Amino acid sequence: VVYSSVSATVEPHFGGQKRYTLDVDFLIVYTNAGNTAIWTIAQELETALSTPIAAVLGSGIDRVTAVKVAGGVPSFDDDAWTMTERYRLTAWDI
Repeated sequence: VVYSSVSATVEPHFGGQKRYTLDVDFLIVYTNAGNTAIWTIAQELETALSTPIAAVLGSGIDRVTAVKVAGGVPSFDDDAWTMTERYRLTAWDI
């Protein structure tokens, strides 16, 4: 799985808080060598990101949440499956 940031924004809110939003594309590449389907890998990624992520202590960021905003469509080329899924990660400063 390869990931890349598509966009990032910082939005000020009442009381000096800021909301950080990051759109991330996850490129899943999978060869047919195993018995796992590319959908299984995508579901495992979704499961991992469905639980709020605890921020690092001292970072000034509250928990991080992720929501899938675009599901991938598998493509087969050169003996490998590829699929890109987009997630939006949101965090608030504390």
